[in-house]
Amino acid sequence: SDLSDKSHSCPLSPAFTDADLALYLKVCYDHARHLVQHRTTGNWLTMEMSGLYTVGAIYPEFREAAAWRNLAADALYQELATQFVPDGAQIELSPGYHQVALSNILRIPQVAKLVGRFEELPADYTARAERAFDFNLKMMTPDRDLPCVNDSWAVNVPRSLAEAFTLFPERADFQWTATDGKEGAMPGFTSLLLPYAGFAVMRSDWSRDANFLAFDGGLLGYGHVHQDKLNVILFAYGREMLYDDGGGQYEQSKWRRYSLDTYSHSTVIVDGQAQHRNSRDRWANVAREPLPIVWRSGSVFDYAAAVYDEPYGKEDNRPAVHRREVLFLKPDLFLVADRLEPADGEEHRYEARWQVDSTTLQPGASDRKSVV
Repeated sequence: SDLSDKSHSCPLSPAFTDADLALYLKVCYDHARHLVQHRTTGNWLTMEMSGLYTVGAIYPEFREAAAWRNLAADALYQELATQFVPDGAQIELSPGYHQVALSNILRIPQVAKLVGRFEELPADYTARAERAFDFNLKMMTPDRDLPCVNDSWAVNVPRSLAEAFTLFPERADFQWTATDGKEGAMPGFTSLLLPYAGFAVMRSDWSRDANFLAFDGGLLGYGHVHQDKLNVILFAYGREMLYDDGGGQYEQSKWRRYSLDTYSHSTVIVDGQAQHRNSRDRWANVAREPLPIVWRSGSVFDYAAAVYDEPYGKEDNRPAVHRREVLFLKPDLFLVADRLEPADGEEHRYEARWQVDSTTLQPGASDRKSVV
């Protein structure tokens, strides 16, 4: 194997003894066999199979190496169809984990090329990834990031689409995004609905000072979920005004619990209670057909509407049905209308919450965010 790559150069160090090398190879072997026997799902599986393929490719001397490569490549080839729904979104509906799954899946052809085994892969392995890159383009915010929906974090979309352009050189819109408009061609659309993910994206144009809104009318997603249906994220003239923080660190504090709940999103709570969708049945929270989201788009306006008719507070508590409509009168005016109808004929208290990114900062102060 070629050990010249810096990521795998430790065995060349004088400090790496023969005993160390034997132990290292044993650990790789044991780990590969463990991955074969204990497969998981979701983005975890993409990490596991990427690692399994790498061991089988870098160390073909192992008797089971070819079987490991075949198992891993076949698994992730199938996951490109299983984990990415028809509109390109990864099943966890988390833009951050979308990149995790995509990068691990594409690491297999990268390693295969490195060791001269690319021909072992299905001919359309890489081609299946195009719609996942399309998702990044379609959801891109004016600051060239992605909305922090569910558990998520900052994503460098130009860097992602620079990789995509090397794989799909005919995609001039990928090139345009990767080069900040210096080369290629601007995308031929602005607003759109992703009917399986449930995201409606409204934008005035593709500039960095555009007006932009992302409306979430979809399901919870397979994992890393937030109770935030009908949430909106808004940019005004390129600046984020209504934000989603992506959930923060994975710890057990009240702040983490708050960040996962409806209280920390720009939607409505009923009688002080947050949404309570069932997150236990993972696949029930992945759309297998287009969702019933109303969508109209043209040169003058965009319009989207969706409904939350599930529990608040407890699984058996359904006090009201929330219908939210969003109208974008291009290029400058967004209107959000909420209609709540009681399900029991009783009075209820409805509170619309808006997660506002403060526009008034003192010199040297950090960016502060508030709830209105």
